[in-house]
Amino acid sequence: MAVARILVIGIGNDLRGDDGAGPAVAAAVARRLPHVDTREVHQLVPELADDVVRADVVVFVDASTAVDGVTVRDVAPQPGAGHSHVATPATILALCRDAYGKTPAAAWQIEVPASCFDLGAGLSADTRRGVDDAGAWIVALVEGA
Repeated sequence: MAVARILVIGIGNDLRGDDGAGPAVAAAVARRLPHVDTREVHQLVPELADDVVRADVVVFVDASTAVDGVTVRDVAPQPGAGHSHVATPATILALCRDAYGKTPAAAWQIEVPASCFDLGAGLSADTRRGVDDAGAWIVALVEGA
């Protein structure tokens, strides 16, 4: 039986306080589950479609000021999405669909609560808890796959 290829993409800048939540989750997953592919990126770019299309499951992780706790939601290719210089998880999936004719079997976006984006600041306590919760969710996903 083939093992699902899982890709975790942590989005953000670890030099800008809580914006480093996504990369922190990706790094934690890489340490705990070395067989899982991870990427730490400052922003989503179209070139990521090359990696995303090869995955069976992809998880995008980013900091957000719009959530009070960790949120997980399904992501699907955005219908009729144009390919601009502004990429979201849905537009990356649309690029996979349009350029390669396929997308991962499952895709999720995890948003970690964030409040401080000051230069040089570390993760706030709430964001640190969110990083731990998001990492636990990914571990449960992988161990259940």
